[in-house]
Amino acid sequence: MRKRSCIVMILAAILFGSNICLPQDTSPSAGLNPWDVNEDGIVNLADLILVAKHLGDGSAELADVNKDNSVNILDIALVSVHLGEKYSATEDGVPMALIPAGEFQMGDHFNEGRDVERPVHTVYVDAFYMDIYEVTNAQYRKFMDATGHGAPYHWNDSRYKAPEQPVVAVSWHDAVAYAEWAGKRLPTEAEWEKAARGGLTGKRYPWGDEAPDAGGVYRVNYDPGNDTADGYAYTSPAGSFAPNGYGLYDMAGNVLEWCTDWYDGNYYANSPYNNPLGPDSGKYRVLRGGAWSYPPYFLRAAFRTFGTPTTMDYYVHVGFRCVSKEL
Repeated sequence: MRKRSCIVMILAAILFGSNICLPQDTSPSAGLNPWDVNEDGIVNLADLILVAKHLGDGSAELADVNKDNSVNILDIALVSVHLGEKYSATEDGVPMALIPAGEFQMGDHFNEGRDVERPVHTVYVDAFYMDIYEVTNAQYRKFMDATGHGAPYHWNDSRYKAPEQPVVAVSWHDAVAYAEWAGKRLPTEAEWEKAARGGLTGKRYPWGDEAPDAGGVYRVNYDPGNDTADGYAYTSPAGSFAPNGYGLYDMAGNVLEWCTDWYDGNYYANSPYNNPLGPDSGKYRVLRGGAWSYPPYFLRAAFRTFGTPTTMDYYVHVGFRCVSKEL
């Protein structure tokens, strides 16, 4: 055991001091944080030791963090790069990840989108917490039961009603009502894009520049031309694909997500540097992230669109997630 612990320490030091390209994480474990093996709320040395203890054991499900049916050196590598991360669950039961404060370059770095995605501009965003999953039908049912809020238009549609699928056909006002009930709020557009980029700089997608199906590996629920090629004809259960660098799932594809901002196609030209909140008024609200029925162009981290806040409640590609300044 002592020998394995030393190996773990050495591996962690090597990984932190190198540019080793690690494999993509897959679906989360039973805990709130897929890398928090002992589920104590933080990824630390104890988690590395537990993984090392189960090396070669294919039956140790929690220690097999990359879900390849074997506890191996890749699991140690994945836990190593997430050391220090904390995840917490709020009253609505949705785990949240801390998005650190800092600058990022907001907008279309490739000049391949519409003019509304430019110019690329520097934005500073304070630290905040974001739901690691899109709000699911199970969580939305809790909200309806607690408040008497009406069900979405497609609530009983068999294609979208599984408990772990994201709730769809919700208006902006529905999303705001849920967020207020949960003690949270919708993200600003700037918060959303910073979170979606996962700490990467100038990349096309939340995972990097690779195509959504590069190497025959599907990274997101979208329309690749054959609706079921990615494994899903409609929405997928939250967390079905690998998370981004901040541990957030489905920041591209699955469903579009409401932001709190009013939409203005010219806003980027005059956006403030510090915590931009969007225009003071408008007709439409911002939607971000692409959806299960959209091709790759709409999965880009810079892609932005809009919806009428009161009349989007019949669209099966619209959902949301929440944020909070503190837990």
